[in-house]
Amino acid sequence: MCDTICVPLRLTVIQTTGGEKDWINYSEITSMEDETGTPREDVDSTPGSDGPDERDVEPGDDADDDTTSIDEGGEEDDHDPAGIEVYDLAQRKTTVATGPFRYGDIVKFTYEVFNQGSIQASGIDITDYIPCGMRYVSASNNALGWTYIMPLPAMPQ
Repeated sequence: MCDTICVPLRLTVIQTTGGEKDWINYSEITSMEDETGTPREDVDSTPGSDGPDERDVEPGDDADDDTTSIDEGGEEDDHDPAGIEVYDLAQRKTTVATGPFRYGDIVKFTYEVFNQGSIQASGIDITDYIPCGMRYVSASNNALGWTYIMPLPAMPQ
């Protein structure tokens, strides 16, 4: 018969805690029937299976959009992924130091960068805007890859 039907689905992108597969939408044919309403079997896939092998197929993989497969594993032709690209980095800055502090005390901060999107990130730079009550400690920071750049004075208005 070679019939085709297209059915639109609209979804809203939401923030997640991250992970490449958080934005891959999988769909699967779960059942079918003939023109008389009699349920039918699919000769080259298992409708409604949604197994781990099927979920391993990602958009752009060789098994993606394979409508001719007769494999009843990861390449089932009744199961297909589609996804979007999301670039989303998040940062957490913390210190375990507890006060009260005295002038001259050194306070260590730790920075964590989280990739919450579906696109791999690299070459990430962090800029820390040091407040007037603190001073950059060259001896302990330069070895860690930090570079101090003297801020420009504020322009009079």
